[in-house]
Amino acid sequence: MLEPLDELLAREAIRQLMAQYNTAGDTGRREELASVFADDAHLVAPGLDLHGKQAIVAGLFRKPDAAAPRFKVYRHHLTTSKVEFISKDAAKARTYFFVITEIGLDHTGVYTDEFRRDPAGWVLSRRAVRLDHVSQHSLQFPHPH
Repeated sequence: MLEPLDELLAREAIRQLMAQYNTAGDTGRREELASVFADDAHLVAPGLDLHGKQAIVAGLFRKPDAAAPRFKVYRHHLTTSKVEFISKDAAKARTYFFVITEIGLDHTGVYTDEFRRDPAGWVLSRRAVRLDHVSQHSLQFPHPH
């Protein structure tokens, strides 16, 4: 396993990676978002099952149809996060999140992540997104009327 200082540095690098995913995604910075993922990463989320860094970025930034709402405010917030090290080069995490849009609380859920250390540093190799709550007024996941 990791020495205490190495574990502390790895935890901080992983937390930074999780924050970078959210801030880059919320602000439309594609290249920065892509840098979070391993080349062979896998993302599973409601309505998405994407394999590979480029497919993930394209899927997350897909063009909405004309009827889809345009966000004025879109902010992901991370809350409780538990990171566990599988080895010195692999970790998993479970992190709660909530998303604020102009309606207020839009949706909440959990990220279940797997990370690995590549030569360039830590990367996200797998993310599964589970939604626990979606507002009836959600802009991202509109309820049928």
